[in-house]
Amino acid sequence: MTSSLQKSSLTHVTMPTSSSLRVLALLAGVAFVFAELPPGCQDGAHLPATIFDPLKAHLERTPNKFPVYLRLYELEQFVNNATLIQGYGFSPEQTVALGSLFNDGGLFDQLVLDGALTTLGPHVLGLASTDGANLLELSSSMNTRIDILKAIVNVTLDLDSGSELYVKSFTGFLYQEEAKSIIADATPYGCAFGNTTLVKRLAFVIDTSGSMSTTFPGPKGAPVSRLSFVQEQLVSQLENHLDSDQEFNIIRFSTAVTAWAPGVKPVTAANVQSASEYANKLVADGSTNMLAGLQRAMQDPRVEGIYLLTDGAPNGPKQAIIDAVVAWSKGKKPVFPTAFMAGTAGDWMQELAEKTGGTFRKINA
Repeated sequence: MTSSLQKSSLTHVTMPTSSSLRVLALLAGVAFVFAELPPGCQDGAHLPATIFDPLKAHLERTPNKFPVYLRLYELEQFVNNATLIQGYGFSPEQTVALGSLFNDGGLFDQLVLDGALTTLGPHVLGLASTDGANLLELSSSMNTRIDILKAIVNVTLDLDSGSELYVKSFTGFLYQEEAKSIIADATPYGCAFGNTTLVKRLAFVIDTSGSMSTTFPGPKGAPVSRLSFVQEQLVSQLENHLDSDQEFNIIRFSTAVTAWAPGVKPVTAANVQSASEYANKLVADGSTNMLAGLQRAMQDPRVEGIYLLTDGAPNGPKQAIIDAVVAWSKGKKPVFPTAFMAGTAGDWMQELAEKTGGTFRKINA
């Protein structure tokens, strides 16, 4: 069955701002409150309005009542179609806006709301706890709120400071205690990489060029270098967000390319410790030989996906990198690129994500 989204005419509209989404929420009678993501996690690459607005309008026109839940089907078709989603993810405001389209009614409506947020989960670039609280408030069922919490807790980037908002969204001692337990067991994905369980065998390809020594005000207010922030995020990802049946490698590039291991290795306590030590010893120096780093990862026949992070323009033509990586990928190895405080210099990597089936992240200062 072909999604009718593929037949839709995508007209140009102006990119909505956070303030305009707040106005839309108020007009709809929904008291949403939006917050900024933590320093080092400011999203700059969510789905453009030229794609998001027609998607939202299409879903609004699609039935979402028992027994025909086409709206959820259409959402699933969109996020699973690389041609439609074009390598982008959803911002917090977009996630709340789409979640609000799934009605809170009878038992089946509750299940569809839960299904919609579970579908969105892998494509959400990150949430602040206020955004998550908005999503929880979409349902009047405490059981559905528990399911929603499970779907969003690991994409909540300020969970340490904002968890109380989640607990307050539940009424009744037992539900509040269950929410506290879910939060206590959670280990939110780092904003630099997101969900790294989407492919079984992956390579982290990390830029360690000289510009990665540049500092910015970190999450705790003190200046941190770009590389030290990424090192912390990478180690957390290794320790908390790889499944026991996955395999991984770390490849760093600057002027030259080196790797933690010759190829991907199983996720074991010893390997995670060794890789973490390797990551913590990385030093920022040299130029940005990205193509060589990506080639090293692609040459491992066991690698099934690449998480690329860089803060600047690469050596050599960007289109040549895209063409080479797409050819190496053969449609089977998605690249999930993160432009980390690269400004507009990293925007070209959206095409890299789109053509390989990955998701593009752009983190602003």
